[in-house]
Amino acid sequence: MESKHNILIDKNMNDTQLIPTNHGKPWKQTDAIELLDNIKNKLTIAEIAILHKRTEGSIRCRLRDMAYQMYLDGKSMLEICEKTGLTEDELNNKINKMVSVNKSKCKNVLVEQNTAVSQNKSLDKSVKNSIERVKINLSTYNDLLVNNVAQEKIQADIAEIKSDIKQIYHLLKQLELV
Repeated sequence: MESKHNILIDKNMNDTQLIPTNHGKPWKQTDAIELLDNIKNKLTIAEIAILHKRTEGSIRCRLRDMAYQMYLDGKSMLEICEKTGLTEDELNNKINKMVSVNKSKCKNVLVEQNTAVSQNKSLDKSVKNSIERVKINLSTYNDLLVNNVAQEKIQADIAEIKSDIKQIYHLLKQLELV
């Protein structure tokens, strides 16, 4: 392979299959800061992709990931959209996707915990109560998604679910099930 204008050229590929030199490489913190500076300076996604030696899809993906982290850090939707150049719809789509992924992970943990409960009838009442709270939170959480209730409520529910799962894990650890 030879390099030309920050693009790797494979002699076995045709001209439409050029790969940027940073394709597939992990992002560095300095790259992320530069990416936000590029957005602030009104560069296009295509221009940014060339500067960072990545694909336009990679740039968009990284911006969505950074926006979601900003959302988790409590930044406002307006501030996130301004910093990343994403639309509110793009940000909401990323949030909803991640909420769905996290909800699925919570359900998997709940299934594992329910299996442990069925295998050991001597679990104390606090574990059972924690599992019930997780079930109630997941049910409420699903209702919130369906009804598009405020994003802050979803964040609070996620934090509560995480706390419940940690509590379940520690109780199960004490009972030597994990």
